Amino acid sequence: MRKKIIVGITILSLLGVLLVGCANNQTTQSNSTGETSPSANNSSLTTSAPSAVTSASHNNSGGISALESNTSGTSDTIQSNLPLTVTEPVDASTINGDSVMVQGTTAPGAVVNVDGTIVTADSTGAFSTNVSLNTGLNAIDVIATDDNNNQGEVLLLVNAVPSSTTTAPGNAASSPGTLPLTVTQPLDSATVNTSTVTVQGQTAPGATVTINGNSDLADENGNFSINVSLSEGLNAIDVVAMDDKGNQGEILLMVNDTNGSNSR
Repeated sequence: MRKKIIVGITILSLLGVLLVGCANNQTTQSNSTGETSPSANNSSLTTSAPSAVTSASHNNSGGISALESNTSGTSDTIQSNLPLTVTEPVDASTINGDSVMVQGTTAPGAVVNVDGTIVTADSTGAFSTNVSLNTGLNAIDVIATDDNNNQGEVLLLVNAVPSSTTTAPGNAASSPGTLPLTVTQPLDSATVNTSTVTVQGQTAPGATVTINGNSDLADENGNFSINVSLSEGLNAIDVVAMDDKGNQGEILLMVNDTNGSNSR
């Protein structure tokens, strides 16, 4: 009888161990399932993320394209379509003195840069500023910019001569106190399509006339005629007459050559 009781207790103990083991196993599986689920979710996120990045990349690509399109008027891409007119001085003109007043019109309120001098166009678009000149050829660069960075630009080329010398297109004579000098051909600011031009005029009889480095003597009547080579585009023709007493006259002409087969 005692043995049967011991056997019964042993069986019950074994059954208890088995039940506890089963319960622990279920708990472990449940915990394992709970840990696996986030892992699965993480796996899903990891898998979908590259797709989202790719989509964003496509969208960003489109956005960049749109941005580039919308910023066509920014400082990165300046539009050269702003109206700009310079009324004074005239391109290729001769200025008597060491300065000139630059005047013109553009968009109202636009900022105008004239060789580094900044002015603002008034409510009508008008602007003006004085520019210093050096003796000889001077390039005057005029740039207008509005609030949207639209821009207009005009480049002028003028010749400055000392105030003691006066010139006029086609028939310029030096002022009193200097050697008389007149150029009759070519006209100032003329356009030609040849590789050379004949410069003709009058000065004091026997005076030495030098034109762009080529020299000759005026005849007994003061007439001279010298051929000058031209390059394509604007050509400065500097005519200098000097007598044996050192009196001098000078005229500078601007001639535009559309042929330019030869260079000086």
